[in-house]
Amino acid sequence: MLAKPDFLLDQATRDSIDDDCRFSSARILRIADGFRGRLEFPDQRKYIVGRIREETDTEHGIEEALHGQAFVQELWREEGLSRFSFRGIRVKGDKLTRALSWTNRAEAGKVVLVRGRWTEAFLDEVCRFPHGPHDDQIDAVSLAVSMMEFRKSEVYAF
Repeated sequence: MLAKPDFLLDQATRDSIDDDCRFSSARILRIADGFRGRLEFPDQRKYIVGRIREETDTEHGIEEALHGQAFVQELWREEGLSRFSFRGIRVKGDKLTRALSWTNRAEAGKVVLVRGRWTEAFLDEVCRFPHGPHDDQIDAVSLAVSMMEFRKSEVYAF
């Protein structure tokens, strides 16, 4: 059985970012999509719920910082939504430390960006990190990598 794709949302207060991140069988990180926008919570919630409902074959992760943990709890209580795959992701360390989880992979040529309208802004953010005005897309990728690595190290017992 193939692993489910991952979707990660960094609930930054100024920008909402999601990145469609997947590891291939060769451990190449494939980033297929990104979104940056200033969304107030009601619009952010609507966007997230829409993505969860549309992407039924995807495991969705929501950063637990700020209001993320309460948001995940609220989503679990929403009628009809608990059948979808999503969970809160607890962050560890600062954004720079978290980004190290995938920068070595990028330097080794194991990060692939699928060309789209989002790639120019993403690459600009990467090149300016950690001193640029934005870091939310980088943080979203870091969280997705963390989520995927956690899954790889899970232990199952019967």
